[in-house]
Amino acid sequence: MSGQRPERTCVGCGDRAPQGSLLRIQATAPGELAVVERPGPGRSAYLHRSPECLDGFVKSKGLFRSLRLNFGADERRHLLAQIEVSDG
Repeated sequence: MSGQRPERTCVGCGDRAPQGSLLRIQATAPGELAVVERPGPGRSAYLHRSPECLDGFVKSKGLFRSLRLNFGADERRHLLAQIEVSDG
């Protein structure tokens, strides 16, 4: 890999972007989702920090399909609250 930057697909809008510019969301324990900084074991998904992508994330099930998990509305709201806190 000669200087190529890894790209990932946003689960909110479906566009590809450099991995470092996206939030990384991972299932950290059964029934728990978190925004994480570093790679860890398990599957993860990526999301732009834009309001449009957050809205797309709320309306779709792309994140949960990516993580191969089934979460309800409460878990989704909890994760959105975490994202808003991490944005400052």
